[in-house]
Amino acid sequence: MDSLKATVTADKLVCRYGPGANYLYLIAFNRTTPLRLIGRATGNGWVLVENEPQRCWVNSEFVETQGDLITLKPMYPDGYTIPVSPYYGATTVLTAERKGAEITVTWTEVLVSPGKYEDENMFPYIVETWTCIKRRNRF
Repeated sequence: MDSLKATVTADKLVCRYGPGANYLYLIAFNRTTPLRLIGRATGNGWVLVENEPQRCWVNSEFVETQGDLITLKPMYPDGYTIPVSPYYGATTVLTAERKGAEITVTWTEVLVSPGKYEDENMFPYIVETWTCIKRRNRF
């Protein structure tokens, strides 16, 4: 299905850059705000909201949906690129070191100020990594 209509059921529902509570805050919706859901993350209950001109993610636990969320197209991890915040620059990878099966990556810290709905216990940033594992054919 292309989209579903939904309504916010929480007093304030935070919409984030990515599908999870640790992603940066983008905006918040008030109770009864109508939403248009256009996709879902696989496995964690977060849904992608189209809020022109931007898209953001909300926890589906706090929306009343007209239809079944499973009919929405899976958009994460495949099909969606996390946007870069206009408020913070990208970090720089300083080193990547491999020791056997373990890889250690270090980077330049980017200080992120807590938003209106954040607190000092939030992660300052998320590092998203993807790995490719080559497996031997077994006969």
